[in-house]
Amino acid sequence: KSGDITFILDGPLQSWQDQTPINVIQLAEPILTFVSLEIEGETWSNEFGSGSHPTGKALNYTWLVSNEADTLWNPSTILQLGSGLLGECDNVEPLGKDDVEAMTCTVIIPATANPGSEPTFTVVLDDGSVSIQYQISMSVAEVKEISWKFEGASNVETGVESTLQITITNTGNSLISDRVSAIPPEGWTAA
Repeated sequence: KSGDITFILDGPLQSWQDQTPINVIQLAEPILTFVSLEIEGETWSNEFGSGSHPTGKALNYTWLVSNEADTLWNPSTILQLGSGLLGECDNVEPLGKDDVEAMTCTVIIPATANPGSEPTFTVVLDDGSVSIQYQISMSVAEVKEISWKFEGASNVETGVESTLQITITNTGNSLISDRVSAIPPEGWTAA
């Protein structure tokens, strides 16, 4: 209920008062409920997924956004990303009383992230008067992965020694210290 409010300072010799109009507005009552995490077609109902989060893959987080107040809520979507993270979120349409809308944010952890580190991001929905947020902490998965590149003769002659150069690149995010073994076909020798 809007109206005027009067402030009165009353003393034994003098009285002072000031009147100010007050406009009462009804604020939205938003609710942000986590629904699922989807990674390459596999879905979990918790934000931790399988327990660790892969690098270089789209991590799709979905929430339900609703408004329980009898007023229209038109928030902006803000995605606050931790260092090195990439991502974007769906925009939320204006929500009236009891309206519900799904919102998805896609986040990518860079391949350079250290395994076991815990980057975070925060989703903020804000209309200037009412703001809600949800923070997600992830655990970077250890990825042991390499790529191979072969250079050298593609044709070899019987009884003639040939050299093949193999370049191995660590494309994962963890230290790899293994042995390379050459297993040739029967009748060949490799060193």
